[in-house]
Amino acid sequence: MTPLPSSTYVSLTTFRRTGVPVSTPVWAAPDGDTLLVWTRTDTGK
Repeated sequence: MTPLPSSTYVSLTTFRRTGVPVSTPVWAAPDGDTLLVWTRTDTGK
């Protein structure tokens, strides 16, 4: 896995059914060959 930049958050962009992008700040951390991504429980993601 490529090293992650040293930052507190990563911006994850998902798309509504209408095609409108919605960006959400998430935490990300490498775990071996996997990238773990999580966010607050009240974000709706």
